[in-house]
Amino acid sequence: MVFLSPLLNILSRSVRVVGKLLIRDFNELENLQTSVIGTDNFVSTSIKKLKKNIEDSLIKIKPDYPCDHISEENNFDSFKNCWLISAIDGISNFKHAIPHFCISISLKENNEIISSIVYDPIKDEIFQAQKEKGCYLNDFRVKTSSRICNSVLYSSLNKNFNFPDNILDDFSKVKILGSPILDFCYLASGRTDLVYHSGYNNKYYEISKLILSESGAVILDIDTDKKSMFVSNKKTEQKLSDLFKK
Repeated sequence: MVFLSPLLNILSRSVRVVGKLLIRDFNELENLQTSVIGTDNFVSTSIKKLKKNIEDSLIKIKPDYPCDHISEENNFDSFKNCWLISAIDGISNFKHAIPHFCISISLKENNEIISSIVYDPIKDEIFQAQKEKGCYLNDFRVKTSSRICNSVLYSSLNKNFNFPDNILDDFSKVKILGSPILDFCYLASGRTDLVYHSGYNNKYYEISKLILSESGAVILDIDTDKKSMFVSNKKTEQKLSDLFKK
């Protein structure tokens, strides 16, 4: 029997309601792609509405907890108890009507993330985790794969493509999907075996780390100066661990 806390059940219902509104805007963006007026103003308005809808939902659950949006210049250490939010992760995909983006919400209490939910409204997929209770995809328990990294690799990179050639020789296996948080969720659910991020700040890891840890994912390497990180399943860790020994 799957046990999900009342909090996650409420969040699941709330995020689906918000997701329906986001899909409506996404459908409108598909029609605007060829418009001479462009999509910038529409996207800006859509994000503003989305943030308000999310915050309104969360206030009903925990009215005393502030909302910390990872897209803004907020300090994660500034709040002991708060909601950590990525209203649209994969904003470039959303803007160009590419159906790969998500809404992510995590709850931090006493400086520790105890619940996380990630919703892909296009696929109607909810990834969720709670401390010491596991990771779930649409109410089914998931965990990382037992394959090694030469099966599939997903990656989110900055404009300077500088993937270490001592990891994989076949670069046709590198996929850049444009949503860092969904990359982590795909690793957690066994859809990929290694995630390499370059150019993203550590907030993307912070908001995803509970889903990763509860699914059995392993951090191979984090370089805060270069803003890069490798996260994998345990089989891939065994194969690549020598490469990351200091």
